Amino acid sequence: MVVHFESLLQAKKYGEARQISNILKYLKMIHSSSKRDYFCGAVSHMLAVDVHGNLYPCQRFVNEKDYSLGNVMEGMDVRKESSLLSEMRLEKRTVCGECWAKNLCGGGCPQENMVLSGSINEPVDRYCNFTRSAIMDCMKLYLRLTKEDKKNLFSAKRQREQLLEDVSFDN
Repeated sequence: MVVHFESLLQAKKYGEARQISNILKYLKMIHSSSKRDYFCGAVSHMLAVDVHGNLYPCQRFVNEKDYSLGNVMEGMDVRKESSLLSEMRLEKRTVCGECWAKNLCGGGCPQENMVLSGSINEPVDRYCNFTRSAIMDCMKLYLRLTKEDKKNLFSAKRQREQLLEDVSFDN
């Protein structure tokens, strides 16, 4: 995937490259020196609702009764919400403690971790190995980016301009 992304950059197809969000996400994090405290927005930025009105951290937890956070009719259990949000923090993932990629990875999808390891805070080795490899490939790619590439990938103004260029109103 990184090879394809880089070929788009070489062809100056920045709009297409930005659509490969998983690579762009890592490149933006590397560029801005940001780090993740959570793997995703489960609980903190999103919730899922099942057909009965039960609330869950995200769509992947629907029907995991232990992770129900309340009901739309009865309200959110704020203590359970706060506890789960605290539990999902990267710092709680002891398996990740010494991993060089933890701040870019965030410790894996909590629901996948639960299914594969039995704990929301324990990613499995195969996930970790794949993710470390992907992050390393993105770090190497970042080092090869030109100033023009960085401007076109990370400048909000340039992204808006490119979006307008990419949109065709012809039928």
